[in-house]
Amino acid sequence: SALFCLLFGVNGFAICLGSAFLGMLLLPIVFMWAKDIGGRTAGLASLAVCVIGPHAFFMFQSAPRGGYMATLLLGSSLMWLSANTAQTVWRGQPIRCGRIFLIGFLSGLGWWTSQLILAALVSACAVIIIGCRGRPSLKIVFIAFLAFLIGSLPFWLWNATHDWATFNIAANLGRLDVRTGVPFLIEQYKRLMSY
Repeated sequence: SALFCLLFGVNGFAICLGSAFLGMLLLPIVFMWAKDIGGRTAGLASLAVCVIGPHAFFMFQSAPRGGYMATLLLGSSLMWLSANTAQTVWRGQPIRCGRIFLIGFLSGLGWWTSQLILAALVSACAVIIIGCRGRPSLKIVFIAFLAFLIGSLPFWLWNATHDWATFNIAANLGRLDVRTGVPFLIEQYKRLMSY
């Protein structure tokens, strides 16, 4: 949204245009991902589902709400690229370092945008590890990790200069310190899963 505010001035239209633009960028990702799985018809059907998607999906496309649309775009891109890469490796073809760097860099950007992308990050890693038959090379791991650090560098720099505020459990869990907060989270998770 900041770019559109720079271009069109700070107003409601420019602010919402950023989210709408990210929503528009998601469409080719959805098409290509579905096309890789089931061909052109599957790609077109997936686009149709995006057109008639749930209300919350449109809400995130039309108004900025904490980077959710960017998280959705980056997470979907990661899942498509990792699935495509895993298929390539599974067929015995070599992984291009540039592809692994792109996946790592997008992962870092996603982490910087919102830690809600964690599920997509874990899934993307798992898919690539499966594609490598459980044995990714150290070169792949190193390139992906380095690219992740580069993509997420603003996140780490901000935290380093702000007393690691993102990781301050005390401010987010009713004044619990880390030693008390982590077991509290685990207990709450167990309680939630027991239902």
